[in-house]
Amino acid sequence: MEHKSKFFGRILAIIFIVGGMVGLNVSQLNAQEFDIGGALRYNFFTKSWVQSNEDKLGDFAFDTFRLNVHAESKGIYVDAEYRFYTDAFGGDYLHHGYIGYDFSETSKLHLGVSQVPFGLQPYASHNWFFVLPYYAGFEDDYDAGIKYLHTMGDLDLAFAFYKNAEVPGAGNSRYSVDIVPANPGYTAGNNNEEINQLNARAAYNIDDNMEVGLSVEYGGLYNAGVAAAPNDNDGKGNRFAFAGHFNGNFGPANVKAEYINYQFSPENGGASTDMVTMGSYGAAYNVASEGSFLVGGVSYDLPFTLGPLGFTAYNDYSMMTKSNSNFETTQANTVGFIVKAGGIWSYVDLIVGKNHPWVGPNWTNGLAAGDPNADWEYRFNINMAYYF
Repeated sequence: MEHKSKFFGRILAIIFIVGGMVGLNVSQLNAQEFDIGGALRYNFFTKSWVQSNEDKLGDFAFDTFRLNVHAESKGIYVDAEYRFYTDAFGGDYLHHGYIGYDFSETSKLHLGVSQVPFGLQPYASHNWFFVLPYYAGFEDDYDAGIKYLHTMGDLDLAFAFYKNAEVPGAGNSRYSVDIVPANPGYTAGNNNEEINQLNARAAYNIDDNMEVGLSVEYGGLYNAGVAAAPNDNDGKGNRFAFAGHFNGNFGPANVKAEYINYQFSPENGGASTDMVTMGSYGAAYNVASEGSFLVGGVSYDLPFTLGPLGFTAYNDYSMMTKSNSNFETTQANTVGFIVKAGGIWSYVDLIVGKNHPWVGPNWTNGLAAGDPNADWEYRFNINMAYYF
């Protein structure tokens, strides 16, 4: 009961704050624009690796309540999203929030927590679960810093510097997947956090129907435990990632493809550097320090409706290979469809995975060493949401 009171108390506090912002905005700031929106989402799911869930023929649970605010005054705008989850999924936290200024129709600046310009944007996937790069921090990732966007004809450019992850010191209570200090029982010495990240992305548009692009990311890793140890170094490692992507629309069909190669080089004071610990949604797991991702997906807008309902079918496949020859490959495939009617959207997904921390029993090391005897597991999920 205490957890529920705390949760709904936070929601009411945010609503009152936003309400105050609306009043302040209209009466004092004379903003040109103020919009508030959000979403309420629930999940029904069955998991092949959880016997109690199968015995009950699935579970129905609250997923997310979120609030979105966009305000603009005298050419300066704010765009923010705050999300509420249960305590089991990290509680409530910022999804993104930045101050923006458009120098012209082709040039803009974002300061704050913004989406990292890397790979396919805004998503590399069509389904609710995303694809494997998300679980290693390479899809729908948000960090704190400054981003510059510029368009030159058919060429879109983005450059960014992120001082650190979106909320330093938040541990695993975050939306984006980031490198975080390890929990007890994880790899010794793996006490790293992300710092001083540079991003550059270029995407070329072909006839407004296709996009090809390249991205690069370079940043630091800081290990507080190693830095504090006597007779040791400064505890600073580094990380690098490269991506190439394709996004094409062919009538009612959309095709996405992406390749990512990455390397994390932490300074662990002599302890193993074969993996790092990454966290989000209130939990952490290990990820191989070096590897690559291959992603391919297609969606199709079905040529019929049922009353107000429209449908989009899709299939997304992704594979993670790891440079350590003793580590097992991770794979995932999601087939499903979206049912949409105005603000009501439902994702109906069947995801199958092997050595996938979110689809199977190997949570801690699925994306690291994995299990050579791992079975293919599945989760059937229906995400029901109202967006307003």
